[in-house]
Amino acid sequence: MVPLTERRSTRQVYLTIALLCAIAGSVDALAYLRLGRLFVANLTGNTVFFAYHLAERHWLSALERLAIILSFFSGVITDRFVQRWIASGRRAWNPAVVSLIIECGVLCALAFLSTYGSLRVALLVTLAWTMGLQNDAFQTVGPVSLNTAFITGDIQKLGIAIASQPADEQATKKRRQQVISLATAWLAYVVGAILGAVGSQTFALRALLIPAALVLIALAMELRARN
Repeated sequence: MVPLTERRSTRQVYLTIALLCAIAGSVDALAYLRLGRLFVANLTGNTVFFAYHLAERHWLSALERLAIILSFFSGVITDRFVQRWIASGRRAWNPAVVSLIIECGVLCALAFLSTYGSLRVALLVTLAWTMGLQNDAFQTVGPVSLNTAFITGDIQKLGIAIASQPADEQATKKRRQQVISLATAWLAYVVGAILGAVGSQTFALRALLIPAALVLIALAMELRARN
């Protein structure tokens, strides 16, 4: 793959993180409220409930949870294959841009589908796949390493950063950036979930157009950072 230069200010890093986490929070809230009280990005809870439903012999509920977990997993793998395909053809494409284009298209398409019957499960697994794709595509934003689809690990990293003792001025600057970035990720996830919840009450599943619009903004920023 042809190397891609990146020009991204600290403010742009924070804004990109905020957009991506707001997207995930919004999608997760919408899935929970509109598609059977199931999360599509937070897999820890799904794993616990998968085990619970197995123990209680609620086979269909357990299968739904497992399908979401496997779909998120397949989204990660898909992004890796996309990166490999771009690299093998020496294409001057940014894999993160490709993932955002796919994500936007999927969210726009799903916003106009029905939530009844087996289609509800198809919506859940597709959204989980999209969240896996996004999370893998943005393992780093600028110099910051984090997750954008779920925030448990980010909260842990935030605690570590706050408790760390920088050895010099450069380390202090890096620590400050990490603290702001990870705190931004958490706050943006909350804001995104609020947008998803309010949008769900007003627009039902068409509220998926809200995170789709946020994806378009993130896409524009990503293109600008790479040009």
